[in-house]
Amino acid sequence: MFLKLILLSTFALFSVQKTDIKVSKNVVQVNERTQLKKLQLETPIHAQSIENLRLKFLEGKEIDGVYDLYDVNFNLSYYLIVFRDNGYLIYNIEEKNYEEFSETNKCPYCNCLDKMLVYLSVGNYYYVDDGILVSTSREYTISTNTELNYLQTSFTKLQDAKQQELLSQEEFDAAINSSSSDLPKEYNLVDDYYFHNLHTNYCDNYLGSCGYIAIQMLLGYFNFIKGQGGIIPDEYIFNGANLTSDNYKECTDSPGSKFDFHYHLLEIGESLGFNQGGINMPELNKIFKAYMNEHKDYKVETLMRDGVSDIFWKTYFALYMTALDVPAIVHITGYDGNISPATDVSHAAICYGYVDSLNGIRLHIGDRSEDLTDVISRSYVVQSFYMANFTSAHKHAYGYIWDTKEECNKYCVCGDTITHQHNLTYEKVDVYQHKVICLDCGKEYLEDHHYVQMNKTVFICNYCGEHVNHLPTQE
Repeated sequence: MFLKLILLSTFALFSVQKTDIKVSKNVVQVNERTQLKKLQLETPIHAQSIENLRLKFLEGKEIDGVYDLYDVNFNLSYYLIVFRDNGYLIYNIEEKNYEEFSETNKCPYCNCLDKMLVYLSVGNYYYVDDGILVSTSREYTISTNTELNYLQTSFTKLQDAKQQELLSQEEFDAAINSSSSDLPKEYNLVDDYYFHNLHTNYCDNYLGSCGYIAIQMLLGYFNFIKGQGGIIPDEYIFNGANLTSDNYKECTDSPGSKFDFHYHLLEIGESLGFNQGGINMPELNKIFKAYMNEHKDYKVETLMRDGVSDIFWKTYFALYMTALDVPAIVHITGYDGNISPATDVSHAAICYGYVDSLNGIRLHIGDRSEDLTDVISRSYVVQSFYMANFTSAHKHAYGYIWDTKEECNKYCVCGDTITHQHNLTYEKVDVYQHKVICLDCGKEYLEDHHYVQMNKTVFICNYCGEHVNHLPTQE
C-alpha cells in the first residue's frame, strides 16, 4: 500500500540586512556578568535539577562552565551548561527542565561565550553585539525593532504551542494502552550512527532550502544504510571519510550527496512551479514523487501526518518509527528572516530517535554551519511528520572506504566488500615530495621522499628516484 508523503518548509537562519536601526541599548543591555562561572546558581534547587538531568541523560559528562542565557524578550530564562570535550545543556529556569542538549555536539555558543547570549529554540541561537542580535551560525542579524518584534512574537507563539505539546508520562502511557501497543519510552534507530556522523556530505541551507536538504539526507540514509544503492546516482555521491579499520560505524563523516544532487531536486521543484526556498508540505510531496518517478524500479511506501493537532500524534509517530526503524522528516516551528525579512515560518529536520516519552526528539538539524547532528530538543512543536520505507530488494552501496597505500576496500553495510590493489607510480615534484598515483583508479596524493643514503654524498628516494647530494631541510 502506498502511504502518503510530504513535508516541509524552512527555518532558523536569519537574514543579513543592512543595519539601519540598532536595537535600543536601553532594551538590550550587554551583561558584563556573562563570564564563565562554576555551578553556583541562584538557588540549590537549580543546581540539583541540573545534576539530575546530567545523571539521567549525560552521565559521564563533566561540567566546564555555566552561563546566563536570555530569551528574546531579554529575560534570564535559561542557563547554558557547557561540558568538557563537547556537549551542552540548555536548562529552563522556570520549568526546571532541559530545553535541549547534546552529549557530543559542540555548543553553538562556543565562539561567543563572553557575550550576552540569547535563545529562541533549537537551531535559533544569538548573541548581543553592540546592541544588535547576531545569529551564531552565519552572522545574520536582527538589526531593526520591527525584526525584533517578529522574533518576540515567534517566541510567544512557540511557548504557547509547546505547552500543548508536552505529554505527561501518564498521558503517554494512556495513549500507548489505547493503541494496544507496548512502545518504548525512548528509542534510537538501530543505525543511528549514520545521522550522528553526517557532518559535511550534504548541501548548505541556502535561502531556506531545508525541505530539499531533508529529502537529500533521507535518501542518503536509504541509499547507504537500508540497501537502496543507486537511489542516489553515483555521480552525485560523496563517499564517507576514510576509515581507520573495517568498522564502518566508526566513520567520522558519513557518506552523502553533493550539491549537484541538491540542485537536481531544486530543478524538479522549479519545473513544478515551486519556490526554491520555503516549500510547503504538498510541494515537497510532489517533488519527492517526481523524483521517485525517475527511479521506478525502487518500491517505496510513504506516510505523512500533516497539521497534527492532538496529543496522540506522538503515539502514531512512535509506532511508525519503532515498527519500521526508519527516520522521519519533521516539520517544526521556527523563525526565518532568510526567505523574506521577519517571516514566521518553520523548518524541516531529520528525527531519528526520541527520549523522555517523546517529549524530547533526537534531531539532525540539517545546517552545516551549526553542525548539530545529534541534539535532543524539548523546545519544539512538530507541525507535521513524514516517513518513507523502501521495500525494494537489496542493492549494494559502497560508500564506506578504507583506503591504505596498498589497497582500497569499499564496504556495503550488508558486508559485501570490493577490494582494489593499488598499482602505484610516482612523479617527482621537488626535492621534498613526490606525487603518488594509482594507474588503475586514479587516486593521487603528495608524499615526502623516502631518501636512502647511497654513498657519502648521494641520497636517492627509493620510490621515485629523486637524488640529492645532501638531505634537504625545510625552510
